[in-house]
Amino acid sequence: MQPASSGDSLPPPGHEVDNRHCNAGEGQGGYLAGHLAGAELRATLIYVKSVTNVTLSLPDALLRKFRIYAATRNQSMTSLAAQAIRDLMERDRQTATAKRRFLERIRNAPDRGTGGAIRWTRDELHER
Repeated sequence: MQPASSGDSLPPPGHEVDNRHCNAGEGQGGYLAGHLAGAELRATLIYVKSVTNVTLSLPDALLRKFRIYAATRNQSMTSLAAQAIRDLMERDRQTATAKRRFLERIRNAPDRGTGGAIRWTRDELHER
């Protein structure tokens, strides 16, 4: 079995793969079967790169700790940063949803027999 060249790697998770151009042929099992069977078959993977590179400026100490953190979890810094951003945005979405629901409940609070007017004093409430 010949080792796959660097151009034969599978796309990252979440990317779409177009196997229509696979050279493995019908009944060959596609990309992986061509390599696993040891045949000299090559598949052309076509997928759209759906990421954009960005540059971040981080303090050296934070960057050093982040590299260690990622390495101890066997994850890339990119995947950890992306997940942290997704979590942050999801938390904000949940907070906004909860706030909207709370305000809606206040606006539509049932009448408790007061007609919306307070007819008692603090002292009356605390009489013993």
